[in-house]
Amino acid sequence: MPEPTYKEHASEDAGGQADAFDWSEVEYCQVGAGRYDGHVSHLGLGGLSLRREWQNRDIHKRGAAAGDFCTLSFFEERVDCWCNGRRYELPFSPVFFLPAGGEIDIYVKGGTTLGYVVLDQPVLRRRAQILEPALPPWRKGDMSVMSDDSRPLIGLMATVRERRRLGVRTDWAALAARFTDILATGMAGSSRVQAPLPSSFAAKHQVLRRARNYISDCLDQEICPSIVDVCRKAGVSQRTLQYCFVELMQMTPMAFLRILRLNRARSELGRPNASGVSVTEVATRHAFWHLGNFARDFRLHFGETPSEVLARGRRRAGCA
Repeated sequence: MPEPTYKEHASEDAGGQADAFDWSEVEYCQVGAGRYDGHVSHLGLGGLSLRREWQNRDIHKRGAAAGDFCTLSFFEERVDCWCNGRRYELPFSPVFFLPAGGEIDIYVKGGTTLGYVVLDQPVLRRRAQILEPALPPWRKGDMSVMSDDSRPLIGLMATVRERRRLGVRTDWAALAARFTDILATGMAGSSRVQAPLPSSFAAKHQVLRRARNYISDCLDQEICPSIVDVCRKAGVSQRTLQYCFVELMQMTPMAFLRILRLNRARSELGRPNASGVSVTEVATRHAFWHLGNFARDFRLHFGETPSEVLARGRRRAGCA
């Protein structure tokens, strides 16, 4: 196998951290208020990569895995986690399985570390079928729980970091095969990746998905939808919409819309090509009509002003 590659990526905003994940198309939305600090490390081992992510604020990640790559992810700390609208409270951190093309929809608490193993799904399936020839097809779509206990993966990841830190000579091909076989064993023995969602939960999640997709599509077109528009598109009453958001996302639909608009405005202000825009222009484009309120809400949520973010983006572009 080729020599391992190692990269690190530090970010001052959630959108910049999302850019480090080239294997998925995902939008990061900072939910927790305050200045953002994030870090991603990536060790490439041929067709398998190990990634580790940390951020100091609560974030919501939503998108889809690209190509033929599947992902197994886990929290290194014991945390109550939220995935696809479901809350998991387990003795040990679960291992989540995201199939190729599957939907990413997860709420991550600030101050927690999330590990990822990304690999080619056909390779993993072939290894799993050696152990279980009658392995049913893996259900496409949602992220699901493969295992209740991520300790084997956490331990192996820690070994990799320590060997790399000490410069110990390592058979990286054998290590990659070890990761693949641990995952194949788990997939062969797990029925959860085929288990459908309970019908009552699936119905609520579908309402949530329709509403958020519509909100996102509107914002892509620089349109700020009203609660009437969102209810119409989701096909439910305001009370039902409110209930679905609060139960599955711990926030109201309008709070979600506001936080998403703030995050998109921040991402635009902080882009390296932000030299040709102004705070007023960006605020207006994201439907913040009162500039004083925008600046106040922005500072309260991100711990810095829109002008500071814009200035940083211009410095990155070398046009301060």
